[in-house]
Amino acid sequence: MAHKVTPFFYNLLKRTNMAKKVYGVPGMMEWHAVIPIGKSSMCVKFTGGTLSGYGITPAKYTTSDEVIQKMIENSSHFRSGKIILYRVYENDKKVEAVKPSVSEAAPTQAAEKEIVEVASLDDAKEYLKENFGVAWNKLKTKASILEVAEKFNIEFVVK
Repeated sequence: MAHKVTPFFYNLLKRTNMAKKVYGVPGMMEWHAVIPIGKSSMCVKFTGGTLSGYGITPAKYTTSDEVIQKMIENSSHFRSGKIILYRVYENDKKVEAVKPSVSEAAPTQAAEKEIVEVASLDDAKEYLKENFGVAWNKLKTKASILEVAEKFNIEFVVK
């Protein structure tokens, strides 16, 4: 049975923090994490995950409470990588993202492109998905595959 954190303990640790953090649990659509805190424990409900043909969205939990953030970040689930820091917002502005999406990726200014040999466009899609976390729905046509590759400074050569 999960116990609530006592008001004394909560007020002792609480500080004002305007940063809102979004935590995620990859591969889960919903998960109720029980995080031990001394002799007590706290239940954190991760929800909103999806699994579809367009990709996987992890279950998420959002909080701006610094005490809860510290409890999650000091938990064994976070240290083992089961819970990840998905995004950080400060004053409703995105500060940090764990996995940059295609729209957030900044093009590199290097003169040389990385040349990657692939057998087909499907292999190019798989390469972008595995190495850069690009969603399948961003790679529907040959033009979109080459456009994404350009953003990551990659040139595909079909064997």
